[in-house]
Amino acid sequence: MRKSNAEEATSILQDYGLQVADEFNRRFPKSVIYSGYSAIIKRCNWTGSADELVAALSPEAAGLTSSILVHDGKRISVWGQEVSSDLLANVDQILESDAETNSWIPPTGIDTTDGKMFYVAGTLGDNRRTFCGFVLNEAGLAAFAQRALDEGPLSPSSVGARPLGNDSFFVEVRNVLGEAVFLVNPEFDSDKTVSRPVTDDLGGILEGFTVRVSIDPRTETELVLGGFAESKVPWLMAILAAAVLLLTGAVWLFRREQAVMEMREEFVTQVSHELRTPLTQIRMFAETLLLNRARNDDERRRSLEIIDRESQRLSHMVDNVLHASNVSNAIKLNCRVQQLFPLVREVCTLMQSTNESVTVDLSADESTKANVNADAFREILLNLLDNAIKYGPAGQTINVTLADIEGGARLSVEDQGPGIPDGEKDRIWDKFYRLGREQKSAIGGTGIGLAVVYRLTQAMGGRCWFDSKVQGARVSIEFTGDIDHETDSAHSGR
Repeated sequence: MRKSNAEEATSILQDYGLQVADEFNRRFPKSVIYSGYSAIIKRCNWTGSADELVAALSPEAAGLTSSILVHDGKRISVWGQEVSSDLLANVDQILESDAETNSWIPPTGIDTTDGKMFYVAGTLGDNRRTFCGFVLNEAGLAAFAQRALDEGPLSPSSVGARPLGNDSFFVEVRNVLGEAVFLVNPEFDSDKTVSRPVTDDLGGILEGFTVRVSIDPRTETELVLGGFAESKVPWLMAILAAAVLLLTGAVWLFRREQAVMEMREEFVTQVSHELRTPLTQIRMFAETLLLNRARNDDERRRSLEIIDRESQRLSHMVDNVLHASNVSNAIKLNCRVQQLFPLVREVCTLMQSTNESVTVDLSADESTKANVNADAFREILLNLLDNAIKYGPAGQTINVTLADIEGGARLSVEDQGPGIPDGEKDRIWDKFYRLGREQKSAIGGTGIGLAVVYRLTQAMGGRCWFDSKVQGARVSIEFTGDIDHETDSAHSGR
């Protein structure tokens, strides 16, 4: 059943509320873990008393605990509230367990009648078993929640006519019992309030907590066009009448632009998908290093190699997007006569090292020279190899050939894929264009790689084409060997 205007508006406001809750949920746990929880736990490898440990903490970190217990292998010291006998018994059991010599147990939680204690335990150099832990003081979480608010507006800048300040939001943090441990602007709590579980990536300190958010009703008209009016029929009728008058003149424009609109929408979707993969990899392995989850030096090096590889891949995709989004048809490049073999070898080696499922076979005259821009030349070859790898079969051999020709040089890249249909060989150089068979396949792509190749080749005074006399696809590009000069895209055609 179709929603009423009020129901649609309520749904929109709740969606905005969820965005605010997600942003708070990103900041709040990070603040608690890095400025509170970790600050305490990192102090647990010393042999001082509980009072000395607390004195070394910031007021915010100290406020996160109601009790701190330190056992240095000889005596127990307690700061704050007294702890129960069952907690002390748990400590003795932990100290008597078979832990590896000179190692620390990762931060762990144990349930007691005092509440959950978070602790680390280990052995010092003189074989003394040690223990350090703290009982969470939920009232201390308020300072970290306030810090999350103070970082800046929780509302994204694209929402409404202006970013809403945090004074426009009801924000509440509840513990596992449903009790509020932090609350601002309670007067905005309403039936439009939304909730999210608080994420907890370390130690379980915020496990079971939730954040609730709603928006000041006075800002509804800034977020929902037309607010909560009972009926917009008069306005809709007026808009409909105007649309009818304009329809005749707009039909032919719509038909002409429709294909371009569809290609651009698909381009945005494909770019978002293509960018998400390297970003996810970079974030995942960066977090692995940040949280010290790598178990040895080999895993740390492997994580760094993946971050480096995906960063280069991301940079390549961003460069393509920037070239494709250039409004002007002219690309200015500073070119000079130089040897091409070092550039070709560098790119081929890079692509081979990051794509083990294919073989890149280079055949080149090492003395070949041409008048090119080195960065643009690398970008051309990266795009050609990326296309060959993406659309060719696994295990294929990609042949890269660099040869002298009269007056310049020729670069060819040949794959073992399905090739390019004759009817699409001209359009393949257009921005956003993808072959019909590619649109129905699971192979990702943005439709701008070959357009970038074509424009950069033009800018260096060269020409490029597809060879239809080979199995698979072979792209050839010729560059001149003229004297150094500045070129732009007006120098050559297809």
